Amino acid sequence: MAGLPFAASSVGAPPKARAQKFPAKFVDYGGTPAQKHLTYYNYESQAWFRKNNTVLTAYRANAAQKYPYWYPLAGPASGLSLVAETSAPWPHHRGVFFGCDRVNKGNYWQNQLRDGQIKSRGFVLTHIDETSATFTDSCLWAKPGQAPIIEDKRRHALRLLDERRYVLDSWFEVKALVDVTIERSNHALFGVRSSPDISATGGGTLLASTGAKGEKEIFGKVARWCAFYGKRAGLDITEGVAVLVPDGLKEPFGNQKWFVRDYGNMSPMPMNFLGKAESIRIPKGETVKLRYRVVAFVGTPEEAGINALWEEFNAKKA
Repeated sequence: MAGLPFAASSVGAPPKARAQKFPAKFVDYGGTPAQKHLTYYNYESQAWFRKNNTVLTAYRANAAQKYPYWYPLAGPASGLSLVAETSAPWPHHRGVFFGCDRVNKGNYWQNQLRDGQIKSRGFVLTHIDETSATFTDSCLWAKPGQAPIIEDKRRHALRLLDERRYVLDSWFEVKALVDVTIERSNHALFGVRSSPDISATGGGTLLASTGAKGEKEIFGKVARWCAFYGKRAGLDITEGVAVLVPDGLKEPFGNQKWFVRDYGNMSPMPMNFLGKAESIRIPKGETVKLRYRVVAFVGTPEEAGINALWEEFNAKKA
């Protein structure tokens, strides 16, 4: 049986299709009975993952988008998304995403596509079983009609832990195709935009691994993880989403300070905390390796064992 690649763009050749080494029953081609376990469905530029025949999450990589992103991220108990695809006051935020403003005078975070775009060259599902799935993608950063300045190779691993928790692990290898300069910016790197009902302004709680709460206590401080959690709208269910950052990332991306907003944004990144005359420079040919874990959970971070999940992820080097 053929592999399951997707070519999202005419910019560059898509990765070569891989032989499918997993049972076909986990891949939904339509017309098959509902499956209680994890299943995969590829529709055009979207990679959908379902559990109990209900959407769990999806990787969206349409060529007309600013960048690929994950939405929804279903709450394990409610089924309601823990992340927002577009929400006031900053509707350009998209679920779980990766991008950056002020890169070689381009914007790969917001504004028009002409200012810069991160395009998928084609994602490929490489593994799936009843409780886990892995796939890869290759993305080019470029302004339309211009040569790309960055290629990032990313790997995502989705894993169901139990009925109350699942994790999404992401690895990024960001290669500079030219000399890259990133100027000071508050729009940068790996970010999560929570659903309004679990944001601090929506009645939820923003908590850091240090015990600090809210934007005023957490902003600009170092922490292993941050999480939004709270009662879901109209339901007596508490759920949350956490972002975990391991030790050992290359400076200035290690020992990470957090950019957070009570309305629902959280991003571990150094760009906002550079000096006024400072910048991050990545020479042509150099590769920066980054990795993050997102946890969807029921209850509070303590009940979900977020500290233990950080320890596990921190020990996992690949």
